[in-house]
Amino acid sequence: MAKLALLGTSLVRRPVPVQLASTFYKNCLDAAPYYAAKWLDEELQDIGGWPLISNNQEETTTVNVENGDSESSDSEDLVKASVNWTDSYVKARTEWNGNWIIGMSVIINPKYRTKYILKIDLPEYSSIWDTLKESDNTTDIINTKVEDYKASIRGWVEKMGRKRGQLNNQLIDEVVAFEKELAKAYSAALMDKSEDKYMSLGELIETSPERKIPWEFVLREIFGTVNITLSKTEPILLSHQSYYKRLDEILSTTSNKVITTYIGWKFVSQYGGHLNDLPVDEVNREKYCLQATFKYYSHALKRLYVEKYFDSTSRNRVATIVKTIKTYLINNLQTISMADKDREMKNRIKRKLEKIEGLVGYDDWIAKKDKVEEYYSDIPDYSDRKYLGSIIDVITGQTYKELRRLRQKFTKPIPNPDVPGILSVDSFFDQENLKLGKSNDFFLFNFTF
Repeated sequence: MAKLALLGTSLVRRPVPVQLASTFYKNCLDAAPYYAAKWLDEELQDIGGWPLISNNQEETTTVNVENGDSESSDSEDLVKASVNWTDSYVKARTEWNGNWIIGMSVIINPKYRTKYILKIDLPEYSSIWDTLKESDNTTDIINTKVEDYKASIRGWVEKMGRKRGQLNNQLIDEVVAFEKELAKAYSAALMDKSEDKYMSLGELIETSPERKIPWEFVLREIFGTVNITLSKTEPILLSHQSYYKRLDEILSTTSNKVITTYIGWKFVSQYGGHLNDLPVDEVNREKYCLQATFKYYSHALKRLYVEKYFDSTSRNRVATIVKTIKTYLINNLQTISMADKDREMKNRIKRKLEKIEGLVGYDDWIAKKDKVEEYYSDIPDYSDRKYLGSIIDVITGQTYKELRRLRQKFTKPIPNPDVPGILSVDSFFDQENLKLGKSNDFFLFNFTF
């Protein structure tokens, strides 16, 4: 319980990220399952409400500003919301990190490793898709799984205080049928062996001539959230082209209401589960919440631990030991004779040794002034938020960090193009850094070439 006590200490003079971590931990402890449904319903009002989704020209839903109830009234307390599925997708991608329907990410350009590029790829995979793909070959087992899936949608509707009739069986069938088509398109695209294609945003727009996927609007809206302006000359890497050709066909035969309802359902199923996992008893709840806090605020808590338990004398002594070992290894390397063909290997080893971090137990940058604050700078102060809201705020902050990578500059090539996703720390230290691991009686060196 020492770590729990550490997290609960006075944070008046602590860095802001640690304050956020403390609030997150408290929100987790206080979370109540009954709140989840209400919060999910409120969050979905931004995309027109769910399951009574408003849409474009086909139909309109009036949403009560006070309580989210749908009514037919001209009262000043009511607003008219006409939300297209693309608006819903933009919110899902920027605030919920929902790569649903369209897969979009910022990656290191495989061709020019000093730059990032926007990649259009397959959407996020769902485990139910294997079942949905086989649902045409009806068997009792498959039919049961599909019916259970539909029942889970109805179950969340009821949890959120909606009457079952408001999301009728026909709409459920249409949403599941839409997801089945996505599953089939995804599976077929995996067999597509065509190479990724470099193109401009303007050329990408032309790949959807009937404008079923308004690429220009979607991408500009997404990157506009982090003040990045995309022109039609913006380079794009398009992967699995067959999926997007098929997606155009699917969208052309699917109503806006079904698509937006599907996006809402993906949000509910993904984030509503956080409340289902919360333990009831106090001890297990504390352990669960501590693990959740470390998941989202690992660097902030490392910083707190270092400040509390790593005194300056100990840090300096460790740094001296590391420096001595580092110097010895570099000098010893110089005495080793190698054939000309092996000199490059020798130089690579030397570069690795020179990049040995000076500290043991945590990354150097964590102790540097303002670096942790910078890392979590996109996360708002959610002191008035509940547990699920806290999670969404963290996810939104991480997503903004990922989107900003598109304009990040590098002074040298990145050695490993397969860097981690949203929470990559390559902004702060090189991926080639060699870390020392402390064993019981000796130091362990992990060389990776």
